[in-house]
Amino acid sequence: MRKVTSYALDVVVILIMIVIGMIIILGLSEGQAKGQTPAQIELACPANNSPLPYVGQTVDVANSKYRQWACYDRNGRVNMTFTNLGATTVSASDPEYCPSGSTFDVCVNNAIAAIPSSGGTVDARGLSGNQQMNGSIILGSDSKPIMLYLPTAIITRTANSSFKYYNGSWVEGTGNCNGGYYSNCTVIIGSLIADSAFVSGAGSNTGYIHLANFYVHQTAATAVGIDFTTAIKSTIDYVSVLSDAGTALTLGGTDSCACYNEFRGDDFRGGLYGVKLLDTANQNNFYGGTIWSGGTAVYQESGANGSGVNNFYGVDTENSGIGYDIDGYSDMILNPYIESVTTPFKLESGATGNWIQGYGVKVGSVMDSSGNTQNFYMGFDTPDGSSGLFPRQLAVSKKILIGGGSWGNNPTDQLYSLGNIFAGGYTPFDDLSINYEGFPQSYGYLGHAGLDVSRLVSRDLYAWNFTTQQVGQPSAPTLACDSSGSGITYTYHIVGHTRSGGDTLPSSAATIQCPNIPSAGHPVTITPSNLTGIWSDVWSWDILKGDTAHSLCLSAQFGANASNCSDIGQATSGYTAPSRDSTGDAKYNNAGSGFHIKSPDGAHCALITLDNAGAIKTTSETCW
Repeated sequence: MRKVTSYALDVVVILIMIVIGMIIILGLSEGQAKGQTPAQIELACPANNSPLPYVGQTVDVANSKYRQWACYDRNGRVNMTFTNLGATTVSASDPEYCPSGSTFDVCVNNAIAAIPSSGGTVDARGLSGNQQMNGSIILGSDSKPIMLYLPTAIITRTANSSFKYYNGSWVEGTGNCNGGYYSNCTVIIGSLIADSAFVSGAGSNTGYIHLANFYVHQTAATAVGIDFTTAIKSTIDYVSVLSDAGTALTLGGTDSCACYNEFRGDDFRGGLYGVKLLDTANQNNFYGGTIWSGGTAVYQESGANGSGVNNFYGVDTENSGIGYDIDGYSDMILNPYIESVTTPFKLESGATGNWIQGYGVKVGSVMDSSGNTQNFYMGFDTPDGSSGLFPRQLAVSKKILIGGGSWGNNPTDQLYSLGNIFAGGYTPFDDLSINYEGFPQSYGYLGHAGLDVSRLVSRDLYAWNFTTQQVGQPSAPTLACDSSGSGITYTYHIVGHTRSGGDTLPSSAATIQCPNIPSAGHPVTITPSNLTGIWSDVWSWDILKGDTAHSLCLSAQFGANASNCSDIGQATSGYTAPSRDSTGDAKYNNAGSGFHIKSPDGAHCALITLDNAGAIKTTSETCW
């Protein structure tokens, strides 16, 4: 009887517990105990426990997943403790996965093992303080993505311990400490070990990884903080990496593409390299943040498969030996901040199609050893405005305009042949070639930009010719009175002066009848009729009144830099008009300069100069 009574009492206790459980889990429909895959379980029994038959589980109608809330162990004891074994989210600090005395890697790996094969989240934020990591943390697999939340803690790694990521791995800390050990962030230390803090656990491309908000510190020589050798379509956000004697971040280096990754607001610093872009590192984008190194901040090595189309937008580089050492193709460095960098930019032999532009690009900041003309670099912080430091050939369909706006015809707007710009100087090269490659072959030097070169070479398609063209005689000026009507007739001429110092002949006369005598209140305006085309080479105009022997204004300007000239009744001055059109003359300003000419058959050559008496002198010379 005692056995029967005891059994009956056990049954009553079980029934009461079941009722209590049902009250707790509202909104759940009853279901029978049966086998499920891990993906079908929302709340599972503890290890070595089974659902109580028929009444020990329910179904969540919201997602059709099972909650196994009443369980029994191998000894038949009922256990109603709710656990997360096999659930989507698991706490790594739960004593079930993190027994007393366990290291950080053991607790996290145990929690990951409890995640179903479809993947889930491990919350390690309860493991705060100083944590020891004696083995690698395996972040699931390519088919089991794991999202890991790191604690506010200092996690010290020993040898052979890394975070091994796979497709879809997500690791997020509580802050990156701005490169220091603080109490409100996640710090991962690798002291005197060469193992990378983060490395792929897969054998090929690993994609869609996300790392954010923590600080990695490596102290060993050659150590790499984050190894993204084969990462694709992944992101690193607001992560600080300091590798004292090694490299903060590495991408590429195999035949697999390390491509389409994005780095936002990160701080990469290394004793040897900040960021290394190796073979097959392509189309990676860096937005803001800092990349520093006592050696080379950004190093790109182009191997057999090439590395290129990597972009850096507004990245800060300071206190480095070399800022960017580029050996690839079509990289873009836009608006970099450069401070205390010995060689800000270096283009290695064969580098091609790279674009460097912005505030940090200064005269002499680019060491160009590319050996080609396919790279472009330009800065905007020189005293003269933008510094166009581009060996790249620019294709222009019609014209290049120098000057304009309020400074448009300024004689200081000049085209220079810059010599040794890498040494910060402006020593001219031997020549500056200006070639027109169309047909017919001609080059018109038209406009107001000074051409400052030691030799000007103009080559046409069939011969080497140097030709000049006169501007010609200007048309009569356009005149206007302040009001119309008959009156006194006034006559005006104009004479033009080109930027190179040539003078036109006086124009034909222009006459006008005005009802009022010219005065400040009744001006007569005089405007040259020719201001465009070849006439834009005319720098200023003399305004003549009555005849060509009396001037009203000298060196008047019209157009963008207009000073103009009007007849307001001012007195005229005596004037000697040019007797010939000198706008097509060629001038040699250096004393003793001459012309080298060749006979029609090419057999005889001579130098034509002028002696001190003003006589022309011809000296035979060896033909060139």
